[in-house]
Amino acid sequence: LVTVPSFILFHAVNRTVQDTLTWNESSAEAYRDGADGSYTEDGAVVSTVVYVTLMEEDRLSLVCKYEVSGKNDYYGLDALNMDMTTGTEIPNSTLLEVDDTLVTRFRVQNSKQNGSITWLDDMSDEELLKILSDDEKRVVFLTPVGTEVGVNTDDGWVTVTFKENAL
Repeated sequence: LVTVPSFILFHAVNRTVQDTLTWNESSAEAYRDGADGSYTEDGAVVSTVVYVTLMEEDRLSLVCKYEVSGKNDYYGLDALNMDMTTGTEIPNSTLLEVDDTLVTRFRVQNSKQNGSITWLDDMSDEELLKILSDDEKRVVFLTPVGTEVGVNTDDGWVTVTFKENAL
């Protein structure tokens, strides 16, 4: 058994968090500046806020909320889950199995937790399954209550809480 010094793990985790934050802020600024042809406005403001949603000896989970505020607002979430014993990112595939059952559970939990969200209610099960399967649109992070699962769309974002630590 090889023990990795804690300062090396700290550096690996810190670097991954910094890279994630830099990517999110750069993406939001590119959106604001019209780099992808989607949005341009003088005076638009980019805001990025990071929350630590779980910090345990063996796991760390962060969620990043970003907004572009102006004439056409844009909102999104991203998450980062880290294994603190190895300093590596925990892939969503180990936290979440995406299938038709998840779509049904997501809708039921959303109704209980958030009520009616028109754009989500109007989405077909196939569309929701596609979004939940897309690494760019799906958000998964851990909390003391359980696993938070969410989606990003052009209409906004929504998350629901499943009381299990990993689905």
